[in-house]
Amino acid sequence: MLASVSLTAGAVTVAGSAPSPSRPPLTEAQIVDVTCSSARVTQTGLPPASDFEVVLLDPGTTARELASAQVRSDTQGRIDVRLGFTLGGADRLHAEVEQLGSGTEYGETGVDIGARCGPAMAAHRRTFPLVLGLVALVVAAGCALGFARSRGRHR
Repeated sequence: MLASVSLTAGAVTVAGSAPSPSRPPLTEAQIVDVTCSSARVTQTGLPPASDFEVVLLDPGTTARELASAQVRSDTQGRIDVRLGFTLGGADRLHAEVEQLGSGTEYGETGVDIGARCGPAMAAHRRTFPLVLGLVALVVAAGCALGFARSRGRHR
């Protein structure tokens, strides 16, 4: 039996099977609440109370796996999982949601993170405190030298 699939505004609906009131239509996976060390992956409309694997990848030249987790959808067919990772120079995240056992992929998505967490920002986070400390040291030395000079000339 062949089923037709229609894609509309990020939702996937199999023709001939209207979404039940208890389970919304299948939506694409989403990467939300991204930090430089973790991201949340959500998806709705999955088979209820089923086991899934959620994988975060660096889709660069190596497609390196950054993190993965096995999760169970709730009775409404939703997953919501936070995955921690180490970027290691990645400037984009890619997530895949696959049902365990069947190997069926239910969703995938990607998000650019380079502006927030790329190598330039990592360098900035390392050097800014050093520069700030040096500026404070120079100002303190200048104040001390000025104070010492003023005490010596006005006696």
